[in-house]
Amino acid sequence: MLARLLLAASLSVTATSVIAANMEMHKSAQCGCCTEWGDIMAEKGHNVSVIEQQNMTQIKQQVGLLPGLQSCHTVKVSNATGHEYIIEGHVPEADILKLLAQQPESVVGLAAPGMPRFSPGMAQPGEPYQGFDVIAWDKTGKQWVFSQY
Repeated sequence: MLARLLLAASLSVTATSVIAANMEMHKSAQCGCCTEWGDIMAEKGHNVSVIEQQNMTQIKQQVGLLPGLQSCHTVKVSNATGHEYIIEGHVPEADILKLLAQQPESVVGLAAPGMPRFSPGMAQPGEPYQGFDVIAWDKTGKQWVFSQY
């Protein structure tokens, strides 16, 4: 019993240590699904600040988003250790936490290209996330599937 309590406590501390310290979300004022995604992240305990933009293309270019990875919102996310990554679109929280836990130096960010129907902020409450890939990319432009739903 004590071993289980200690394991649970250590997992809790580990999870807390990788939670994003800040999520700076850039979105257009008219995008409701972006607001939904931000609300989901805030409900999970993340500090989400929203910056409404007139020109999302300019933001995507500034952060180095690769062609073909675009979605509706762009997020700069960092954790307590200061590692910063770009999150493009409706990426599930589990993938963001995994990225922040691993802290790969060469990775620029994660993207859920387009607007996947069954992704966070798009799916109805209680619907499972399915039918899309989360793509990682690095500083050289290499892309790979980070996770599949």
